Amino acid sequence: MASRRQLALVLHAHLPYVLDPTPWSPAEGWLHEAIWECYLPLVEMLEGLDRDDVGGSITISISPPLASMLADPRLGRRFEGRLSALIDLNDAQRQRIASQPRFDEVNRLYGRRLREAKDSWQRHDADLLGPLRRLHERGRVELMTTAASHAYLPGLSPLKNAAAAQLRVGRQSFAALTGVDCGGLWVPECGYDDTVDAALSTMGCRYTVLDDHAVRFAEPRQAPGSAIVSHRGVVILPRDREISHLVWDPRRGYPGHPSYREFYRDLGLELPAAQLAPFTPATLTGLKYHRITAKNQQHKEPYEPESAHARARRDAADFLNRLEASAERRRATAPFIVAAFDAELFGHWWFEGPQFLDHLLRGLHRSQTLEATTLGDTVARCPEVATAEPTPSSWGRGGFGAAWVGPKTAWLWRHIHHAHHQVRAAVQRVSNESVTCALARDQAVRELLQLQASDWPFMLDTGQGTAVATQRLSEHYRRAMDLAAVAAGDRDATEAEQHRLAAAQRQAGFLHELSGDALCAALA
Repeated sequence: MASRRQLALVLHAHLPYVLDPTPWSPAEGWLHEAIWECYLPLVEMLEGLDRDDVGGSITISISPPLASMLADPRLGRRFEGRLSALIDLNDAQRQRIASQPRFDEVNRLYGRRLREAKDSWQRHDADLLGPLRRLHERGRVELMTTAASHAYLPGLSPLKNAAAAQLRVGRQSFAALTGVDCGGLWVPECGYDDTVDAALSTMGCRYTVLDDHAVRFAEPRQAPGSAIVSHRGVVILPRDREISHLVWDPRRGYPGHPSYREFYRDLGLELPAAQLAPFTPATLTGLKYHRITAKNQQHKEPYEPESAHARARRDAADFLNRLEASAERRRATAPFIVAAFDAELFGHWWFEGPQFLDHLLRGLHRSQTLEATTLGDTVARCPEVATAEPTPSSWGRGGFGAAWVGPKTAWLWRHIHHAHHQVRAAVQRVSNESVTCALARDQAVRELLQLQASDWPFMLDTGQGTAVATQRLSEHYRRAMDLAAVAAGDRDATEAEQHRLAAAQRQAGFLHELSGDALCAALA
């Protein structure tokens, strides 16, 4: 077993901060779906592996916005209410499908899964950070985090301290919420340039993951799959593109098999409004009764859970075989493989994903070639690492940040940069400020960080969720500018300004686990 190669499986979990004054808003639904389809099944799967004494461990990165939402009792209560409503909605379909018995199996599956999710949620005291922290303490999981609001850091390069502030606040927030101080940090969107390296080094970050071309095109060039260390001392582990695309690729990846659940045929898009209450029309409920059947084809056959589960088992075995073959081919040049994915792929976009991971990790336990290790263990066991400078890069389309700083989103960066200058000036102001000014300053920093989130340019670039992105960009920019003006003033805030400040504080619990001093010190 001592000669086994290492597989560092990394799941990066992130959602934008979506707490809304109105419960069950469409954006808040993103969180609810991810909890019952992805996060709860992953926790249950990992706890099952631990109970069965299955060896191996993985890395899970949780963004501060997601961690903050998972720790918020308001969202926890709303999620539990939504689960109850989904159970009722699914149960109500039994009469509708009575004449279509081929849908009976999937209807019963959702009945079981939703009730199991509710039991699991209550058994974990409506707290998923707790079991993940315990898995971290047992060595089953390495927890790490990322930038405060998941900003695309190269877009902040022209701004003094902006990237470092995102990383410092993110690390402090995660530690306050979980008690875990991370040795490594996930770089949002794997977005990298020299200022990001400088910020990581300043944080004392020992390692991170970048897409493989960041290392392949490094100066000097490196062998595929090799780890490198930057001149500032940050170890860079390359995400294996070939291996990752076996899962990730929308055309050739495993999730596209005809047996798997069809994501876009949701009851919320198919039922009349009268049958959807209390959900609003065009709401994605997560209740999807069809399988993929054939891509780019309107007709979809009923989903068959047993067939899909069997497919997940076969695909996990195939993936393990390919991993082992890749490890053997590169035994002399790379002692490890890094396979990094968005966590939400497993369960949300790919409903059978947690089953796939369960079979994969159990197979790795039996493998004579590979073992599942954390990023930290992989770095610790790396042989001597060459010093090289990664090329500026990202993951995603094109590999060089086009989805975040391309033509469709260029306009928003001038607003982000302008707000940064105004808020930073308010932070640096030295005077005997009033309590209101101090609160306004702190909230202005929170609004600025949320304005910088990578989610908004990505939505604008893809054309999906553009209304939400545009609204959020406008709201955070306006609040950041208004509150910075209050904070920088030598006068008491007007009644209207105090009202806006109070509303902003009520609307968001984002980063309220940190003191104002910590927020402002990061940006100063």
